[in-house]
Amino acid sequence: MSEYHFIVKFDSKTTEWSWDVDTEQTKFDDGTIWDADAQEWRFDYKGDGEYDAVAETINDYFPQAIELLNNLKYLVPQKA
Repeated sequence: MSEYHFIVKFDSKTTEWSWDVDTEQTKFDDGTIWDADAQEWRFDYKGDGEYDAVAETINDYFPQAIELLNNLKYLVPQKA
């Protein structure tokens, strides 16, 4: 079993959500995928142009999830 980790941040000034890949690279220097069977972190890139298939699918759709969050701005109290 693998767990896929992402860092999503909210900017209170712009009221925008974003996928923070820079912080992921800093905080997850051993990769963003936790392999529970091997008890170790790993990267989505396997080498030779090959990526973890699940990570690749998530990475393709994750920007849409961020867009959905940004479309839900009415849930965030606006400053008067």
